[in-house]
Amino acid sequence: MAVENPCVVMIIADESQQQWLYALLSHYYRVLTSLPADGDIQHADLYLFDESSLNAHQAWLSAWRKPLQPDSPSVLLLSDNQQALLAAEFEHLVDEVLPAEIEAEQLREHINQWLHLRESVLVWQRASNSRQTLNQPLVHPVSGLNCPLPQAYPEKGGALTKLLPELESTLMTLLFETSSQGMFVCDMEGRLLTVNPAFATIVGYQREELLGAKPDFLIPLRGNDEYFREFRRRVYKQNGWDGELSARRKDGDIFPLWLTLRFQPSQSEMIEGVKEGYYIGIITDLSVSRMLEDSVLQLSRTDSLSELNRVLLEDRLSLAIRQAESQQQVVAVLYINLRRFRMVNDRFGYAIGDWVLMAQLQRLRNLVGNKGLVCRLFANNYVVVMSALDDLAPVQVLAEQIVEQLAQPLFYDNKEIMSQPVVGISDYPAHGQTAVELIHNADSAMDWCRRDGACNVQLFTEDLHSNLQQRLDLEKELKHALLHNEFFLEYQPQLNLQTGGIKSVEALIRWNSPRGVLQPKNFISFAEECDLIIPISNWVIREACKQGAAWVQQGLQLTIAVNLSASHFQNEKLVDQISHAIQDSGFPVRLLELEVTESCIMQEVGNSITTLNALKKLGVSVSVDDFGTGYSSLSYLKLFPLDKLKIDQSFICDLSSSNSDAVIVRAIIALGHAMGLTIIAEGVETQEQHALLRSWHCDEVQGFLFAKPCRPDDLPAAIKQIHVQSQDFSLTRAKENGHVLLLVDDEPSILNALRRTLRSAEYKIVIANGAEEALDALAHYDVGVIITDNRMPGVSGIELLHQVKQRYPQVTRIMLSGYSDFSSLSSAINAGEIFRFLSKPWEDDQLKAAVHEGFMKFDDQNLLNQIPR
Repeated sequence: MAVENPCVVMIIADESQQQWLYALLSHYYRVLTSLPADGDIQHADLYLFDESSLNAHQAWLSAWRKPLQPDSPSVLLLSDNQQALLAAEFEHLVDEVLPAEIEAEQLREHINQWLHLRESVLVWQRASNSRQTLNQPLVHPVSGLNCPLPQAYPEKGGALTKLLPELESTLMTLLFETSSQGMFVCDMEGRLLTVNPAFATIVGYQREELLGAKPDFLIPLRGNDEYFREFRRRVYKQNGWDGELSARRKDGDIFPLWLTLRFQPSQSEMIEGVKEGYYIGIITDLSVSRMLEDSVLQLSRTDSLSELNRVLLEDRLSLAIRQAESQQQVVAVLYINLRRFRMVNDRFGYAIGDWVLMAQLQRLRNLVGNKGLVCRLFANNYVVVMSALDDLAPVQVLAEQIVEQLAQPLFYDNKEIMSQPVVGISDYPAHGQTAVELIHNADSAMDWCRRDGACNVQLFTEDLHSNLQQRLDLEKELKHALLHNEFFLEYQPQLNLQTGGIKSVEALIRWNSPRGVLQPKNFISFAEECDLIIPISNWVIREACKQGAAWVQQGLQLTIAVNLSASHFQNEKLVDQISHAIQDSGFPVRLLELEVTESCIMQEVGNSITTLNALKKLGVSVSVDDFGTGYSSLSYLKLFPLDKLKIDQSFICDLSSSNSDAVIVRAIIALGHAMGLTIIAEGVETQEQHALLRSWHCDEVQGFLFAKPCRPDDLPAAIKQIHVQSQDFSLTRAKENGHVLLLVDDEPSILNALRRTLRSAEYKIVIANGAEEALDALAHYDVGVIITDNRMPGVSGIELLHQVKQRYPQVTRIMLSGYSDFSSLSSAINAGEIFRFLSKPWEDDQLKAAVHEGFMKFDDQNLLNQIPR
């Protein structure tokens, strides 16, 4: 398109369809969702309505389409009943009716065709420098062929006025002299007897030079070539000629003309088969018309940035296929896409975006050179055609080079601009017999590559085509699900570790699809790829607010956390959509929490801060989901107005066996508390994970240990069950029953001896026969002191105390052993992993004193932890 950033006005009554269309079209056009002011109607390039909106705005449409102009914006209608005839009052309002559930690519093609048509009209107007306007709607010329002329009636008592012969002759002479078309009279030999000024101007001669001349260059009445003989035969037989000829001006310029030639006999009857008379002719210079046709043809074959488009590409590719067929060679098509290019336009603007597209096109031309044809097909899509190949080896090499070169940063006004190229490949004769097939299959391979995320180059295969078709079917099903309410929400409770109560839940989307109920992991990532994530995300927000308001009316005030995709977070309408959802539902804004990922807010830090501040001003709380898996900078993180950090479940699942995960989780908790944030851990499924997180003062947990996601009606009962379960778990830890001492040894006799020595009413004794049992006991009891032997099967005492320090730093650790590696023992003591070391056999008083000091240390640490942060 030659129009930079065409403007499409989209008036759709159905909100879900409007959101889907906006997400789809805003990638390629400037989309408005409200009608422009009267003076700005022509500034839009196309209008898109559905049936309800067309009915609502019929008067407005009728008003501005009444004086219809050739360059007026087109109007398209989305209708479920597009085959039916439009009502008479709507026929002049709509240019084309499209199916309501039209495929995304087909919709863009129809829009581009109408935009292209309007641009063609503008080119014609500019070329002809026309200032004319039409006061009546445009109609097909055929519709006026049979219209009778108004009949002239004479005035009363008078007769119809006729021209006098002298006046008629004068007027005809004036017409001859002033006409813009060339007129002439010549004899049977083609000798010019008279010409009008327009004729002389067209051929570039003076009138005096033409009179008496025989212009064979203009009128082929003489000559013996077949061309001249055929012309004379037709003129002689038909007494005239109407057709196009090529002529030559005085300066040698060859130009096309239209000749209308008629024979006027000078005798009433033909004598001996010989004609006598004159030829009267009119010529029309077709040069301007040909120039305009060439301009329109060139426009139809090119876009505004490159030199050719799909029409010419298919022509040249078809020629290459025919040549390859005769030579038994290979033709390859490489379809290149710059993934997520919309972000470049959104960040830097369309002018810089066009510059990037041209810069990448030039890179492609430099890479390909004279080895193939390079074309920018549309938007951020390019095609390279390589012909006369023996195999695909050079194509694979070129594809890798394209990915490498186009991924290099571009710099515009000191701004670094990155692209993410992907390449799909198809080849003749293996994967297509026609130009259309090859381009389509290469596009399919590229699309698979683009959706996969990890793939940069993909060769088309039949399996890939089948998989891609399944994805296209999934896209259609997703759109159908959005329009027919096939989605529903489940809610997973979040447990407060300090109170044991439930004050918040997370809303999780489910899809009741034809294949059964699907989890988000089965369709959300695909929804992002096919531009459906924003309308789906907006539906989740509205549904969650509606449900939250219903719970409030039932006396259940719960904070509802809703996940936001990166696309939705960066959408300019996000804050307005959330505000409308809250206002429409009556849900208290303080109870709505939005979860954004770490990588999402780091993409555009400035814009992220602006959006987060707007959300905070609205009253919404914000949490960072999957914290620890992204690449956030702490210097930026402190600038974000956040309320909560959510530790990703990848750090929680191996928490009981991975020291590195334990270190990371404790660091995140400490970091979040230092920044005044609430910390929640997701994916908690075992008692040990729960115990560790509680001992490290994590604020909230969420996971299958307490409850799976459930339907809204089942949530109140689930909350009561979690409350009972939490109380029971707290009792099993015996925190209210005094100190707990954990004894670890693989020899039962040693454990019995220790139990007799340390028997006391001051603390509860728990025994374990090895490291695994010890860690399980630590998860179930609020242990204050642990005494362990060093030499045990599997995990040694030193290794066990090292893990205890990482996971339960508040527990006092005592080593008791008769055999020791003094080097390892010294390192453990120096690292603070051992509070006391006692050798076997032990002194009872010494052992009791060590245990007593250990509990004093444990109590002191608990007292410090209770001091407000």
